[in-house]
Amino acid sequence: MPEQKLPQEVQTKYTVGEQFAIMIGANPQTLRATAGEHTDLLLDLLPVAMYTCDSEGLITYFNPRAAEIWGRKPRLNEPDERFCGSFRLFRLDGALLPHAETPMAVAVQTGQRIRNAEVVVERPDGSHVYVAVNIDPILDQNGRRVGAINVFEDITPRKEAETALRLSEERQRTLLQIMPTAMFICDSEGLISYYNQRAAELWGRHPKLHDPADRFCGSFRIYRPDGSLLSHEKCPMAVAVLTGQGTRNETIHIERPDGTIIIASVNIDPLFDEAGRQVGAINVFEDITRRQQAEKELRQARDQLEQRVAERTLELERRNRELDQFAYAASHDLRSPLRAIDALSRWIVEDCAKILPPASRVHLDKLRRRVQRMEQLLNDLLAYSRADRHYSASETVDTALLVHSVVEWIAPPAGFTVTVARAMPVLRTERIPLELVFRNLLDNALKHHHQPQLARIHVSAREENRCIEFAVTDNGPGIDSLFHNRIFQVFQTLNPRDKVEGSGMGLAMVKKIVEQRGGRVWLASAVGEGATFYFTWPTEAI
Repeated sequence: MPEQKLPQEVQTKYTVGEQFAIMIGANPQTLRATAGEHTDLLLDLLPVAMYTCDSEGLITYFNPRAAEIWGRKPRLNEPDERFCGSFRLFRLDGALLPHAETPMAVAVQTGQRIRNAEVVVERPDGSHVYVAVNIDPILDQNGRRVGAINVFEDITPRKEAETALRLSEERQRTLLQIMPTAMFICDSEGLISYYNQRAAELWGRHPKLHDPADRFCGSFRIYRPDGSLLSHEKCPMAVAVLTGQGTRNETIHIERPDGTIIIASVNIDPLFDEAGRQVGAINVFEDITRRQQAEKELRQARDQLEQRVAERTLELERRNRELDQFAYAASHDLRSPLRAIDALSRWIVEDCAKILPPASRVHLDKLRRRVQRMEQLLNDLLAYSRADRHYSASETVDTALLVHSVVEWIAPPAGFTVTVARAMPVLRTERIPLELVFRNLLDNALKHHHQPQLARIHVSAREENRCIEFAVTDNGPGIDSLFHNRIFQVFQTLNPRDKVEGSGMGLAMVKKIVEQRGGRVWLASAVGEGATFYFTWPTEAI
């Protein structure tokens, strides 16, 4: 850079470097004694920008940092470069700032000292730099104003940070205002320093900030859940401010000025500064009036439901007892005449054996079989009525042994073969209901097989979704898919009762027992392909 000096006629009392020393509060004599002729080098190395103007506003000196911020090197003592070396200047509001109105122009023309004035420098490439300027007038040895010195610095990062912080704060304020939860802040004296719109809505009023009349809370009145008045000096916010102890989900009742009451759940945390000193507290609270009312209604509904269930249970137990009594009485009362008919028909055959025609003997035999069938029907009806209402204690059951015992009980004819899979489970369950299921399924396979002497029955089991799935497979005549659901209904048989003895209750009883214990029963069969009855028994294998 060429040597830059003030004209001889305006030589000042101090050099540029000494004037800069005065601006920053240093002693110019000390600078002169230590720096000597190296003052200009010192100015060139400064991290801050600096330039001087004479009394006409012409630039007489600038250091490299000034040229870097301007983005250009103005010509010295050039009338077109008066007051500033920047390409353009703008005020912070974006308005153009003519060079004749710049802070340097004001200082040169009025002698006014300027501190930390902020302007925006536009470079020739269109980029912008925020700068803070500090200007002092330059006086000659007689104290007359002969120019000014401007020391300025790039504050763009700081301004960008301030802008980002301002935008962040605005976003936070907007968020706090629109959030559905109420919130307010108290300082260390308990004075409200901020509250959002939702808080004002729940309070029913807009308290004044920093007003001693509204210490700790902006509500009109506060009550405890038991209805007793809670003074503001003892409210949860007061406790947090005075003791530093926060709270979670504490319930209070807020009375608005119009007399309405809302129930609120408050959550409070104390606030601390960087030194760890408590500076206040923040309270986030929400209206839980509807939730509390819903919970109250739910409790009432639950209580009513429990009462109804208890009443219905008592009624069901009473009806079950009546049904048991009726079934027992009906079966007993009906058995007596049936037994009498059976006895009379047997006596007639015995007493009139010699004179009884063959046709009459056939009719009497048929009568006795119908009587026996009727008695079996009564027994099955009684068992069916009790199938879903009687439970027995759980015990360890080896299902393979259980099936073998059932086979012995039904006493199949010669040639009728029942096989049991090796991997049959050992269960902890009720023995009697499971035995009834197997008894009815095996008995059903025996009675309806078209060739009993060639019958083959296989029983197997596998674990399926915490249940045991049993299968009873036969090589009988099979069942048309049209009847797969019908056969599980009461009194339903596919063959005439004169051909196959049965009440039509066996499979209905199987379905009732299995479903009562959470299982299900179904059939896989086709005509001429045998049948497999499946049922699940909800229990765990041992």
